[in-house]
Amino acid sequence: MDKGTECADKPYAQDEMDAMSDCPELTDEQIATARSFAEVFPEFVRKTPAAGMGRPSGNKIR
Repeated sequence: MDKGTECADKPYAQDEMDAMSDCPELTDEQIATARSFAEVFPEFVRKTPAAGMGRPSGNKIR
């Protein structure tokens, strides 16, 4: 089976794979009007703590 076509030991049917991959590329006009996550969901961003988010710094000495 192709890599990426299984989930929890249950393979996707071909029609399911076709439905998931049926997403056309964005046009230049759509990209030009795209907004940031923080602009679209400002309340969520305000309530989400910034500390602990993202990749660890790696500066900790053990």
